[in-house]
Amino acid sequence: MSRHVRAFAWVSLALCLSACATTESPGTSTGMRSLKEVAASLHLEIRPTGFAEDRLLVRHDGASFYVMADRPYYRFRGDERNVGARARVDGDDLVIPAAMVAAFRSDLASLKKEPPPSTPVRPVVKKPRPKRPRVVRPKATGLSGAVIVVDPGHGGKDPGAMHGGVREKDVNLSVSRRVVKMLRDRGARVIATRANDSYPSLDARANLANARRARLFVSIHANAAPRRSATGVMVLYRADGSRGRRSLSCARLVCDAIVATTGAKNLRARADQRGLRVLRKTRMPAILVETGFLSNAAERKRLSNSSYQERLARGIVNGIARWVARDGATARR
Repeated sequence: MSRHVRAFAWVSLALCLSACATTESPGTSTGMRSLKEVAASLHLEIRPTGFAEDRLLVRHDGASFYVMADRPYYRFRGDERNVGARARVDGDDLVIPAAMVAAFRSDLASLKKEPPPSTPVRPVVKKPRPKRPRVVRPKATGLSGAVIVVDPGHGGKDPGAMHGGVREKDVNLSVSRRVVKMLRDRGARVIATRANDSYPSLDARANLANARRARLFVSIHANAAPRRSATGVMVLYRADGSRGRRSLSCARLVCDAIVATTGAKNLRARADQRGLRVLRKTRMPAILVETGFLSNAAERKRLSNSSYQERLARGIVNGIARWVARDGATARR
């Protein structure tokens, strides 16, 4: 074989190897894996959610993972896990980073080490307060005496969603302060889970509501989505038993009232499928208000406006007042 022929053969071989290297699957070269493949390997069932770019993975014992596209975290049994790398949409599937797969395995392994849940022990009340005579209030002061916990979402070390220089935790606190004032002006006994830029744990927020025997728990948030055109107001509610039915009633009234005062798009009341801890751990009707999408430029501008925040707060309070009146009438039947 001549030198020219051998040289041509070596060049052809090099080009072939280069072509093979460039046809390697994107998932392998970037450390991303198909969520469907991961679910099958971990014996998890993929269930639909109310969001096109989210996936809910459920194990046979009910333990669940909630994965969201374009977010560096997922939720396991309601708790947020940040892995620093984002899942993304790939056709009708999601692809997730290797760090998230490893975190899934770690979470599942931790379940084997958990002790069985114990029956909660109620605190002993040594000196019960004497019952006060029932006083019929006029409709204008129907909130008088109602204990309501208002929870400004995120805070402190947790900024929540961030878009265009606006931090969700700041919007949540500003709207919540207005809600607290309006509720107190109507005679409600209001407890806020935070009054400044601090971060109470999710369990601490739920425990506070339980300890105060609140009639209603209201968590206030702002939304975000990979699709920048997404807009609107939605209210999530816990969906279990009688508390779930009462939570649904409150969520519908609050969502409709917000739309009436702001003119925002009505995404309606939706059952919580993520297992949000503040809804799952509270022992009273509980809702989570998503006031709008920070990922949408026009809605972000409105959410940052004090006048619009005032209208949002008025809608939330109007909805709560209608629910308290209706819930009280139902209880007296």
